[in-house]
Amino acid sequence: MVGLPFETGKEVSSIIKSHILVGHSLKHDFAVLYFTHPKARTRDTADYFKKILHTKTPALRTLTKKILGVEIQQGEHSPIIDAQATMALYRICQKDWEHSVRQKNRGVDILKQTLDEFKANAVASPVP
Repeated sequence: MVGLPFETGKEVSSIIKSHILVGHSLKHDFAVLYFTHPKARTRDTADYFKKILHTKTPALRTLTKKILGVEIQQGEHSPIIDAQATMALYRICQKDWEHSVRQKNRGVDILKQTLDEFKANAVASPVP
């Protein structure tokens, strides 16, 4: 079973390779799966808010409380609630975040490019 995380990482990579991945502290997930994802297509709220708040890597529960005014992760963690909180944080900063990504990628709008690819693939392979 030694190859299991590596094989899982390869499978995940092939599924999401052309998608934008939004998450919190993704480096930990990447390490467990022996996985990488293009930086231009990665939106990590831990990294983003670390730079914005000029602080050490903030915990998701701290960001959620401070920015959204919602307390999470009291007792048992819910991956669904964590994912919802992460997406809410991304959506709040999406416009500025995507603008900064566009600047880093010489004007290429990665979000628009990804949506266009998704639409093209949806048309090419309609659901029965």
